[in-house]
Amino acid sequence: MVCPDYIPARLVEGKDWYIYFYALDPYSNLLRRKRIKFNRIKSRLDRRRIAQQLIVKINRKLAEGWNPYVEEEAPKAFNRLYEVIDTFLAEKKREMRPDGFRSYNSFGKKLKEWMEKEKQTEMNIFSFNKYFAVEFMNNVYRKNKVSEKTYNNYLIFFRIFWNWMIEKNYTATNPFSEISKKKEKKKNREIIDEPTRIRIKEYLEKNDYSYLVMCLLAFHVLIRPKEIMGIKIKDIDTKKQTIFIPAQTAKNGSDRIGTIPNYMIEMFKKMDIEKIDPSWYLFSEGFKPGKIKVDSRKIAKRWEKLRTDLKLPISIKFYSLRDSGIIQMLEDGISAEYVRQQADHSSLDMTTIYSKHARPDGIEQIKNKSRAF
Repeated sequence: MVCPDYIPARLVEGKDWYIYFYALDPYSNLLRRKRIKFNRIKSRLDRRRIAQQLIVKINRKLAEGWNPYVEEEAPKAFNRLYEVIDTFLAEKKREMRPDGFRSYNSFGKKLKEWMEKEKQTEMNIFSFNKYFAVEFMNNVYRKNKVSEKTYNNYLIFFRIFWNWMIEKNYTATNPFSEISKKKEKKKNREIIDEPTRIRIKEYLEKNDYSYLVMCLLAFHVLIRPKEIMGIKIKDIDTKKQTIFIPAQTAKNGSDRIGTIPNYMIEMFKKMDIEKIDPSWYLFSEGFKPGKIKVDSRKIAKRWEKLRTDLKLPISIKFYSLRDSGIIQMLEDGISAEYVRQQADHSSLDMTTIYSKHARPDGIEQIKNKSRAF
């Protein structure tokens, strides 16, 4: 049996006069009684007349969808969810970096598309309960066939969005907070061995020198793709052998300095960076220095051509350079703490994950090389 949204208002006359009606509490999904005392008017006739006028007004509002419990908890809960998504995204567009906002915009657009398909574009916010949240997330996971990690990213976004709506008085609850994350598969760190790295270097020396420099920044300085595309000529100090990664482009939102190995200094000199406008980006159109900042996704597109030309397995990606560089440093005996700083890891625990790749023979070394006490 479907529970009604309300039971019309009625007047009770007695020692205490009051008007009462029932409205659906959207947070418990049960009808709750609302009572309004009506003893303040001395004349019984006037009291009855004014009460009847109020009853007509209350019943009209209830029939139009008004709900006092929603109004108490969240005054804006009757706004259309479809429109509030745009309000949220417009605010975040002003606050976020373009790369970060791109994901937010994609997630918000996906919910709007789902609402269009389900013919729910007129749905108000309080009506979007856990049932709809679960249905939407199931659609994301099954029909869109996203990975567990991507599913969890969707979930994180919608928790953030609904918390924002709570803060702005659009709702009092977050239906996504009760949905559990998917267990993610362990990251498969595909390491690029030395013979393959030599092939990549020889190929790029002949075909794309600037992209070679980019690859080596990922491998030696451990700079991430989005950070690479934010590097400007002025950020490079060939005398101190450092690259400054500003907070606005760094993944962790903090300034940091990467160290350039000796042999890469000659590569920068070959690019004549001292003669280039310091305000230019190191990698712009065609991965050459220029005024325009280029989308970091172009790095992956260029890598796909390299991978195809060299017939490398699809599991070897541009980001594998960074993973391989971390392991190479640990194998070379560089302190794990120094590697952590270069990689911009939040903790040493994250860096030491790579140790098992750097020293796969570690157990045998402990067995055979440990000296007696």
